[in-house]
Amino acid sequence: MGEAGYCFRRAMELAPQSPDIRLRAANYCFRAGSVAEALSLDSATLRQTPDFDEMIFRSWIRLAGGIDGMLDTGIGANARAAGTFFDFLVSNGRQADLDRAWRWMESRGYTAPKQAREWVVLLLRSDQPGEAADVWAAHVALDPAQYRKSNWIDNPGFESDWQGGGFDWTSVNCAGVKLAADSAIAHGGKRSLRLDVKSGENLDFHHFSQSTWMLPGKYRLEGWVRTRGFTTDEGIGLRVREPVQESSLNSFTGSVTGTSDWTLVSRDFAVIGHPALVEVQIVRKPSWDFDNHPRGTAWVDDIRISPLR
Repeated sequence: MGEAGYCFRRAMELAPQSPDIRLRAANYCFRAGSVAEALSLDSATLRQTPDFDEMIFRSWIRLAGGIDGMLDTGIGANARAAGTFFDFLVSNGRQADLDRAWRWMESRGYTAPKQAREWVVLLLRSDQPGEAADVWAAHVALDPAQYRKSNWIDNPGFESDWQGGGFDWTSVNCAGVKLAADSAIAHGGKRSLRLDVKSGENLDFHHFSQSTWMLPGKYRLEGWVRTRGFTTDEGIGLRVREPVQESSLNSFTGSVTGTSDWTLVSRDFAVIGHPALVEVQIVRKPSWDFDNHPRGTAWVDDIRISPLR
């Protein structure tokens, strides 16, 4: 081992900028029990190039011991590596390590929306919706000054593209309905959500939605809907529900059909007894009429959930 240590030190003297040699020297140091030295060598490689990120992180999981050393010594002041290490932990790490890594990144200002989204999804999966909502509000929300203060809907006017997951708008394919952002028609801002409907059945549409974490209280759900040639007696409206306990909250606004200019639809509701993960959907309810196969176009914009004082 002594001779091997000498050989690695000599190799690094002769090729101080070679990441390949530095990686091998770090692996030697891990096996020799010099974990801090190994992490310092890997840290230099991470600063030099991203090409060996995954190789380094995999060796850390096997050889580096606790997460604190990986963060403080291995990542250090490297914000880029902090993000890629967090991405790696999402697939390969423990929840406790992810929690420590997130808080470490947050304390140093290394967080980015991509990692925040990943962390929110994991928090929701582990039944921590309150903490997930706080992370979303601080690091992802389109307008953090408004979100969960005056409006519990993020990206209410569809001004940014939606990615799904977390507290973003989520779209699920539905036969007979095409969804897209429309930059030519808007109630407010520059875009709206357009729905082109041509269904051969009595459409039950609830496939575009957003979840939000809400404290007990009274609220108002509202949004603006415009239609052109929308057939049947059931048009496009909004729905608010509590998926876990739908018997406690499952309310619909009115709907807009036919050809209509921008029309406000709204519904007051209450979250009772306990905080709840609430889902807002854009909907078309099935019709009881004989003519129940809808066709036409609708636009939706400026959706809000605001507290009632």
